[in-house]
Amino acid sequence: MLAAMTHRGPDGEGLYVSPSGRCVLGHRRLAVLDLSASAAQPMLDDEAQLALVYNGECYNFQALKDALTSSGETFTSSGDTQVVLRLLKREHVNALARLNAMFALGLWNESKKELLLARDRFGQKPLYYARSGRLLVFASEVRALLASGLVSPRIEIEAVISYLSLGAVQGPLTLVKDTFLLAKSGYLIVRDDGDLSRGTYWQVPEDKHPLPEPDLRRLFEDAVSRHFVSDVPVGAFLSGGIDSSAVCAAAVRRMKSSVVSLNVAFPDDPDYSEADRARQIAAALGTEHIEIPVSQSDCLSRVRKAVDSLDQPSIDGANTFMVSQAAHEAGLKVALSGLGGDELFGGYPSFGSVPSMSFWSRVAGPLKTPAGALVAVAGGGADRRIDRVGDLLKAPPDLLSTFLVRRRVFSSASIGELVPSCQRRWISGIPEERQQELLKLITAREPLDGVGLLEMDVYMTEMLLRDSDVMGMAHSLEIRLPFLDCEFAPAVLRQDARIRGQENGSKSFLKSMVRDWLPAEIGWPAKKGFQLPFQSWMQRALRHDIEQGIEALRSYQECFSAESAARLWRSFCRHPETVGWKRPWALFVLGRYLTGHGLRP
Repeated sequence: MLAAMTHRGPDGEGLYVSPSGRCVLGHRRLAVLDLSASAAQPMLDDEAQLALVYNGECYNFQALKDALTSSGETFTSSGDTQVVLRLLKREHVNALARLNAMFALGLWNESKKELLLARDRFGQKPLYYARSGRLLVFASEVRALLASGLVSPRIEIEAVISYLSLGAVQGPLTLVKDTFLLAKSGYLIVRDDGDLSRGTYWQVPEDKHPLPEPDLRRLFEDAVSRHFVSDVPVGAFLSGGIDSSAVCAAAVRRMKSSVVSLNVAFPDDPDYSEADRARQIAAALGTEHIEIPVSQSDCLSRVRKAVDSLDQPSIDGANTFMVSQAAHEAGLKVALSGLGGDELFGGYPSFGSVPSMSFWSRVAGPLKTPAGALVAVAGGGADRRIDRVGDLLKAPPDLLSTFLVRRRVFSSASIGELVPSCQRRWISGIPEERQQELLKLITAREPLDGVGLLEMDVYMTEMLLRDSDVMGMAHSLEIRLPFLDCEFAPAVLRQDARIRGQENGSKSFLKSMVRDWLPAEIGWPAKKGFQLPFQSWMQRALRHDIEQGIEALRSYQECFSAESAARLWRSFCRHPETVGWKRPWALFVLGRYLTGHGLRP
């Protein structure tokens, strides 16, 4: 299991076997704070008979350490891990809500013969687990569970349906049967008798407590400053958009040393490169700017490696793989990203389209409104609009179902063709228990507030954060996200949703918040995002790879209709603009993932 995760921690390896023989903990170390052996893991507290394995960073560890020191605790490490261990010793589960951190951890209590597993509040760090007879195994990646030899490599068909629906498997499911993802803000206590108890230590605030813009600006600067704390080189991704620019601008304002900014340029595909704009912003801020050109041949090679690095199938992640590799090549171990800004400040078209679609889907049922009214708001190409309208008419007329229609990759009808055993009229793509949790979360909230929380829970947590973690760690790079700082993000969520998340996706609230940090002449064009020319690559340079991946699904005839998959690929080859690249790409990734991880029906 440790060997399967060497890329996550190339700086050291540790193993703990409890005196009772009831627990074994392993750890791969990426040394970021306190590079000495004093911070090695698993970390022990012999007096309390505790052993901790911890993946992540605690950004308020110094303040917690000061408080613990004043109450009698002593420390031999200058890093954050020992602080987390001492706090857990004193407060157990209650300590989790005090951590301003991204983390996944396992704490063994030898005297109680009890294991605590926990994950950070937004789900930045993954934690997977599985039962094997009387054993429980857990790890930061599914591939490590498979490497244990204790987990049967069988396909979970409900997870396949979830992936086809939304482009990423929705937790707690994974593509491996009887293997699960611990929920964000969640903990699991495993006792010696085999009893498992679950809980949640943090909830999104329901109350609204708007702060003045200067206060939010200060909170954001504080967040960025905390995220720069490190004993190794740190930089910041700078794509040229408002989110990454805001992070770099806040860093320049707070950091005493020069700030390193990083951009990946694509000289062979200038239409997809934002290098010029990033260069302009870096010059305005005065960052130490690193621009790494990537040729098309290198780009294609990296795309293939990105797909093979996925720990769970996803239609996203290749772009993060590339910038992470660039950061690693530039000598960085830590990089800050602007991920989270779109979800907090309404940067997606869904903030406008989902409330409209929800309204028309409610009207369409009782009044038999012509489908044309729904087509007008469904978005996407012609076939995507037809698919969405079909699902809108089948789905329950609530905001969650409408959001899932807007975000879906394959329609319910298409999934029925690809997975013959699944003949449901409406497929949400989300496990039933989680659907109920999401409905409870958004009930009685403003529609814009609800869309923002769904974007965070369904899209950000289950796809973007997971891909960010695994693609960064593929290059032993820790990606930090100051927008998800545990003081800043809740403060933003307490703002009036109609102000912080405008329907037009302009993010004018965020732009206003940082308007004094950048020259006015820079301007902010419409959101573009970091895109790659997948459609043209799939028609040419990647065509053989795509065909092989889709053809691999024939080995899984018990699960899939290989002919339906092949038919979609042929349609794409004839009409790429109509079909779009995401659906054949999703099938390619799935086929390559299943064969690469040795999964079987």
